[in-house]
Amino acid sequence: MANLQSLTHIQPALLRVRDLMAYLNFGRTGIYKLVKEDPTFPRSIQLSNRAVAWKREEIDRWIDSRPLSVASAEARERAAIDAAKAVNGAAADQSEAAKAAEGK
Repeated sequence: MANLQSLTHIQPALLRVRDLMAYLNFGRTGIYKLVKEDPTFPRSIQLSNRAVAWKREEIDRWIDSRPLSVASAEARERAAIDAAKAVNGAAADQSEAAKAAEGK
């Protein structure tokens, strides 16, 4: 039997509209606009006369299939360059410190 701590990390397999709104950071209108206008957006599952849900797995695949925006791609590229500079800068600082220590 699973302990209580492991149960708190279970993510639901189905997302109701409120869950999907939070998951995608979209409003209700935005969700239903995707449903209507984006043929690649996953179809909902009818749970009852008034309730629908989406499979989290399908939503995740849809998110992964979305192209990165230009701004997002540029931000990631800048972050990678900054990280490389930080690593190279730290290595250069260590090299200078080692040379200074040898010279004493």
